[in-house]
Amino acid sequence: MAVGVGGIAFGGAATLFQTAIATAARGAADVAQSMLVTAWNMAIAAGGIIGGLLLEEVGAHVFAPALLCLLVPTLIVSWAARRKTEGCLKAFTEDGTAF
Repeated sequence: MAVGVGGIAFGGAATLFQTAIATAARGAADVAQSMLVTAWNMAIAAGGIIGGLLLEEVGAHVFAPALLCLLVPTLIVSWAARRKTEGCLKAFTEDGTAF
């Protein structure tokens, strides 16, 4: 059940990231797409390596606290970025131009 919920919650993220980066990059969309795929693969590899090291050295009981240590800064950055981009998006839509 958790896998299904995770898939529903996160399944469209790759498509959304690709669309957003292509829109933001405009003429350099192919380079931006390559960078996104590289960053995505590096993040997956780093997660596997760090998770494996934690499991081997400390044990599975450390996964929940480690996850919280990653989620709290992520939430803060996401919240700050959203507040900042709300003003930018409002400025774009008020004069009739959109992405």
